Amino acid sequence: MWQIKTAAPKVYDFFLSSLLVLGLLTAGSIPSLSQDKPKPEIIQAAAMGTSTQLGKVTQVKLIINEYSTEEDRQILIEAFDKGKN
Repeated sequence: MWQIKTAAPKVYDFFLSSLLVLGLLTAGSIPSLSQDKPKPEIIQAAAMGTSTQLGKVTQVKLIINEYSTEEDRQILIEAFDKGKN
């Protein structure tokens, strides 16, 4: 009976250690968690109103998270050439 009492904490510690290692391996294998994401590019400007909003200044903030692929760019160029929005 004495051996069961001393073995139980060892099994419990081994189980927790195995669970921790498995969790770290899983988190490291997920691409979105293991890759460094590029920092977004931020462009800030002040736009002055015209016509009915003359004299008003509005703040504009552009946040670029990622750029389009070359294929997407070509599709947009073709759409504008055809006169579509």
